[in-house]
Amino acid sequence: MGVSIRGLQNFIWGRIASAERASLSSAHRRDKIASDAIASIKPEKMVASAFSPAEMSFLMSDTTSHTPRDEPNEICPLCGASEAALYLHADMRDYAHCPVCRLIFVPPEFWPAPEQEKARYEQHQNSASDEDYAAFLRQLSDPLIKMLPKGARGIDFGAGPTSDGRPVLCEILKEAGFECLPYDPYFFPKMPEGAFDFIAASETFEHLRHPREEIEQIYKNLKPGGLLGIMTAFWDEALFANNWHYRRDFTHLCFYRLETFAWIEAHFGFARRWTEDRRVIILEKL
Repeated sequence: MGVSIRGLQNFIWGRIASAERASLSSAHRRDKIASDAIASIKPEKMVASAFSPAEMSFLMSDTTSHTPRDEPNEICPLCGASEAALYLHADMRDYAHCPVCRLIFVPPEFWPAPEQEKARYEQHQNSASDEDYAAFLRQLSDPLIKMLPKGARGIDFGAGPTSDGRPVLCEILKEAGFECLPYDPYFFPKMPEGAFDFIAASETFEHLRHPREEIEQIYKNLKPGGLLGIMTAFWDEALFANNWHYRRDFTHLCFYRLETFAWIEAHFGFARRWTEDRRVIILEKL
């Protein structure tokens, strides 16, 4: 009989509950128990539908045995502040919070290996024929299109894999009369050259490992007055504490809120043009 996701969760947490009753409730001990519990289940007992290959690899890798860092502070990868401290330990990894720019980020020792990350992305073979996915992207493309000048040229930054070689966001923007070129470090690795009228980053900023450097590159690729459209779910305290699905994706490494974007605007030289305060924001390069 295979082990389901719920069954695995119950198995692990049953082990942890037993340990806590024995007063072995430290985060270090919880991680050790969870790691041992996973290791005790033979991979062939996992039902194929329970875990993706990337998730299975991540669960069975050394990453699952990491414990919280001993150091009290982290260096924020966005603003560089040294005051970032542990905010939450969950999902077998740490989440640090920067009190300066309000970014929550995963420290490097908890990052997935590039091959695990790519395998996760390859599960999404997006296509313009998927109406639900196209509607999801229009949360970003619709307000952006209204602000773009006629004939604007831009980049789909973090285009991701496609089933037909045509990124859906690019196709939406092309249908609206704009030129859009794809970039993705895994799937379209050649960064388009030149200065552009817009850069659209849909469900990309949460994956950035070095957000300061990558935003600097985006800024350089925009013309003065160019627009940066970002879609990434904004965090708040209740969401982050309550088993938020966005937090649990092991390829999501950075989490933003409006205060984070206020820091980005002030530091890099952007002005906020529009936001719906939940997951989409459009900035203009000054």
